[in-house]
Amino acid sequence: MMRPKGRFGWARIGTRLAFQGIARRSRFSRTFVDQTAELHSLAYAQGRRFEARFDCPHILELDGDSFGHVIRVRVSVRPHALLLRSATA
Repeated sequence: MMRPKGRFGWARIGTRLAFQGIARRSRFSRTFVDQTAELHSLAYAQGRRFEARFDCPHILELDGDSFGHVIRVRVSVRPHALLLRSATA
């Protein structure tokens, strides 16, 4: 879940995501990510169903698609609902 705040909110989130991807590759980058301050505008959640209620309407976007202003949302994941195929050359 991403909730950018302020002028550079998306830049902070993007930087954090980039460093987390790099952190898997070296001890130095893992140490750097572990020592940086927690980013409250970026949160991870795992599960099959997620529900949220807001005090005031928020714009909801899921995987790049906007759903407009909402005050309550319920998102569920269906196991095995997405089939991925890859072609080999």
